[in-house]
Parts: sequence; structure tokens; C-alpha cells
Amino acid sequence: MIEILGRKIEKEFVDSGALLRLEKIAAPLPKTHALVEIECRLDENDSEVDLILEINPQTDDRGILSGSLDNDKIKEAVAVSKEWRQIQNYARIWENPYGPLDQWVDSLYFEFDANQPFETIPVPNVFTMLNAPYHRLPIDDPELKLPDFVAVRESAKLFLGNSFSSDLENQILNCFESLFDGGRVMYTAFMVARGHEEVRFSVTALKKEVLPYLRRIGWDHSLQEIEETLDRYNSFLPDPVQFDFDIGKGVLPRFGLYFPLRNEVPRKTFLQRLVEEQKCSQVKADLLACDTSYRELNCFKLTCVPSSQTSAKGYLMLL
Repeated sequence: MIEILGRKIEKEFVDSGALLRLEKIAAPLPKTHALVEIECRLDENDSEVDLILEINPQTDDRGILSGSLDNDKIKEAVAVSKEWRQIQNYARIWENPYGPLDQWVDSLYFEFDANQPFETIPVPNVFTMLNAPYHRLPIDDPELKLPDFVAVRESAKLFLGNSFSSDLENQILNCFESLFDGGRVMYTAFMVARGHEEVRFSVTALKKEVLPYLRRIGWDHSLQEIEETLDRYNSFLPDPVQFDFDIGKGVLPRFGLYFPLRNEVPRKTFLQRLVEEQKCSQVKADLLACDTSYRELNCFKLTCVPSSQTSAKGYLMLL
């Protein structure tokens, strides 16, 4: 057993090299009582894990980020890092009750890549968890009908800077307007640590609507792997399903599919299927089959890239 930010996890998920990297990442971060999660690859030969922290506006976390609450570590990060200055500026706008973010951005999640190089404090990728209106106004103006779109657009402007364009704004709007009835955007993400200029969308749709939705937003890559994955794992999927994709210069050829599987009976069957298909080691499957007093499964994710092998990840909440 090992500890990450004071939370326990089995050493089989994190080898000694990955643990050292996680400890180095965690050391300069402000202490948090919010959700701590790790993203682990399930393949036998991949022991890298990423650290995920929740930034909840109901705690001091947002004030620490914005600078309205004093914190030496954040001051140091902002002084030396353009990316952390972007994050602080975002937090200040999010903190404004009359701004475009306060009502529609529910929380943030920071994802720290375990293999990223850094000197002082690591830079996270930023995931913005969205609220959606209970009812869309029956009007054509997206500024009024889609306030969650406005929040994503303003977030993209802040994190992408000069890379933000009218073409990207139109793509973002299309991702909202292409949703089927009942579908919603769960979160968007900005890969700040990786220097990527794309926006990740995670949306929900009925299973039968997934492929039509991808076509609506301009997916022009092969859909064969996605269609086969939806069919092969159909019995393990809820309906509606949650999936993610990236937009930048068009829709990029990457598709992620989420499997909550909190019930341990179908979870064990699902994991055994992954083992048989060499997407998961038997050791990790055995560990993930049941929750423990110190960690719970959040979800699994299968990522499809055309002409590549589908990969699997598990997301574990550390209690």
C-alpha cells in the first residue's frame, strides 16, 4: 500500500517511478479536502498514472486560485508561469457572480500529467464541469438560448488566447446546436499543460444518436472502430451514454467512451472482457473488481483512434 496526498492506493496501480513523479507533483500543491482521483492505464505494460484534483467553489480552492485568499505556492506559480497566470485570471472571472462563468461552470478539475517536466509547480490540464439550463428558451440567439455555450466560448478565449478564432467559436457552437433532445455537454477541457490548442468536449446522447451526432459536428474519419466498440460493449453501457472528442482544426480522430459500472457484477464481467482482449492486465482487473474502504471506482474509459488499438483507463476516487 502507498499514499498519494494522504490517500491510500495499492502499489500495483503505481510503480515506484510513477509514485516518485506523483509525489513531486503533489508536493508544491495547496492542500485540498476536495476529491482526489487517479487516472490509471489498464494495460499490463503501462504503469503511468495522472493525478486529478477537484476545485470546488464551495471551498476555499477558488479563492486560493484567484488570489483573493493568500497562498504562497500559488503566488510563486503565477510569478513564473504564463499558464498559471491564465488559470488565476480564469478563477477571478469565475468568482464574479455577474460574469459569464459563475452560474454555468459548476466546478473545475485539474489533471496533472505524471510525466510532465516542471521546475516549481506543475501545470494542470483544466476541465470545466458545466451546468445546463433546465429549459432552453425558444429563441434563436445563442447568447440567450445557450448560456453554457457562452461559458465554454469565454473559457476557450481565456485559455487559448491568440489561438482562439471565429472558426473555433463556430465549431464550439455547432457542438451545442447538434445535440439531440435530452443531450447535454457535461464538461469541456483545455490541455494547458500540453500546449494543445484543441478543446475537448464530453457530451451525452442516446446510444443510437452517437454516430449521427458525430456526423453532425463534422467527424470525417472512419467510424468503424467506434461502431464496433459501441456494439461489442453495448450491454455494459447506460443509455444515454457519455463520450468525448476533441475539436481544433476540425474534429480530431479520437473518441472516448465512458462506463460507470458501479455495480460490481457487470464490472467483473467487463474487466474480464478487457483481459481477454489484452486491454487490461489480470492483476489490475482483480484489484478493480471491487471497491475498498479507501478507494472507489468512478468509471472506465475506452479510447478509440481509427486504425489503432482501443485502449482502456480506470478512474479511481481516493477516499
